[in-house]
Amino acid sequence: MMLASLNRHCFTVIILIPFLVLGSISLFNPALSFTITGQNEARYARGQLPNGDDYNYFENYLEINANLDKLRFYIRQSYLLPSEFDGRWQTDLNVFNKRYIEYSQDEFLIRGGDFYRNWGRGLLFGTVEYTDLNFDTGLQGVLIESSIENFEGALFRGVETDTGKHIQEIGEGVRLSYRFPHNIRLGAAYCLLDVVDRHPRVNRYGMEIETEFGPVSLFSAYTSDKLDTDPTQYNHGFYGAASMYGSGWGALFDYKDYRLLTHGGKLGRTPLQYPPTALPEVTMYLLDHHPRQMHFGDEVGWQIEFTYNYEYWDVSLNVNQSSQHDGNSIIPKQKQELSPYQGYFIHVERDDFSSKRFVLQGGFHEDIEFIQTAAGGFSPWWFKRTGLGVIYEHQLTDEYSLTSDVQIMKVEDKRVDDSFIDEYLSLSLSHSPDYSITASFEFSGDENESGGMSLDGSTTYWPSGELTVNFLERHQLRLFIGHERGGLRCSGGVCRKVNPFKGIKFTLNSQI
Repeated sequence: MMLASLNRHCFTVIILIPFLVLGSISLFNPALSFTITGQNEARYARGQLPNGDDYNYFENYLEINANLDKLRFYIRQSYLLPSEFDGRWQTDLNVFNKRYIEYSQDEFLIRGGDFYRNWGRGLLFGTVEYTDLNFDTGLQGVLIESSIENFEGALFRGVETDTGKHIQEIGEGVRLSYRFPHNIRLGAAYCLLDVVDRHPRVNRYGMEIETEFGPVSLFSAYTSDKLDTDPTQYNHGFYGAASMYGSGWGALFDYKDYRLLTHGGKLGRTPLQYPPTALPEVTMYLLDHHPRQMHFGDEVGWQIEFTYNYEYWDVSLNVNQSSQHDGNSIIPKQKQELSPYQGYFIHVERDDFSSKRFVLQGGFHEDIEFIQTAAGGFSPWWFKRTGLGVIYEHQLTDEYSLTSDVQIMKVEDKRVDDSFIDEYLSLSLSHSPDYSITASFEFSGDENESGGMSLDGSTTYWPSGELTVNFLERHQLRLFIGHERGGLRCSGGVCRKVNPFKGIKFTLNSQI
């Protein structure tokens, strides 16, 4: 026991040695700029699942940055006791799971340790981390980036450990780009995913091009993955985006054509790729509670969004559609066996920037998940959802404001030709910038829902309260108590299932 404790203390001292060395150097040479910054986020929950089982977790992330002139040192210590999502425990509290040393000068950077990057908006190469989803595809290795006049280059080699800490991905890659006259940039990349348990060697080739013509911006990226064991077997992905902005208006168009091999395709969800979804990230609470799950191995789709603002008014309209491929189709289709999805959303806001803010939201989406079987095919679920919401914010005084959010959504379950209503109500009182208090109620007529409280046996509701307090300038505490509805929580195509919950949660963020 004493030996284990001694080892932990020795490990902590070793980790802190670089900070002590950097501080000593700055003392001997006052001309060098030396700073230390950091932040800490702690998340704790204690409550019960619908079956009565206890559901407790504690997560803590401490980050420290030290900068000495052109040198930067970073460490992060993580506690998972256990994780919110997979119940994974860390037995050693001295877990410094993220660290790197970086040197940068002018247009040159070299980093050893952990790194995240996106090439081709994540289609050619992409690593990300969402601590709130316990999702991490970062690499540990060496990254070099440099630019000379119109040339840019980057290369890396690293090892990735997935969220479950039991599968390692080994990758290396290089990227070059050149900016031509008339603001046209052309880039190319190559990535090698080495042999691991879940796949053979994969060679990824890709290119990207972007340009601007006055108010018009264009971007496109193409990638192709080939298996080393069978060079004739490959999958590809294409993403394009066009945007145009004028005085008070804007338009955006996204297009995707994915038959990806390594990101949710034939080889499953492997890292080193994080393509755009071409879907709106945020609409309204009730609609967002039922997000679209992407089929990156077989998906084609697009979205168009228009925005307009005039004086106190802001208006946005989003239309999007996706499906699996119909043979070699390059446009989404509505055939049921292609798992089609379509969505519409409008947002109208009036803000007089003095005392009143009013938002009207409305949306519709239809999502079909079709599964082919040996006996034919069947659709396990087919839902249509139509929602309407109103947000009203009133500035009571210079410090106090009151905000209400009222939403209603009709859900049509086409499997059994049935329908039910979901409702959401919240009222929030804020004292800027010190604190806010929010009371929320969510109702559902879905008889298959679990958790929550029952009104009459057919309607379930989830009451909750949340307190947010900002104190000592750099600290924020969020306290939640009540019932939380289960379901999917998604971000950028990454989804995690959240269990229904009854209890208390708090999150503490501190800046050092």
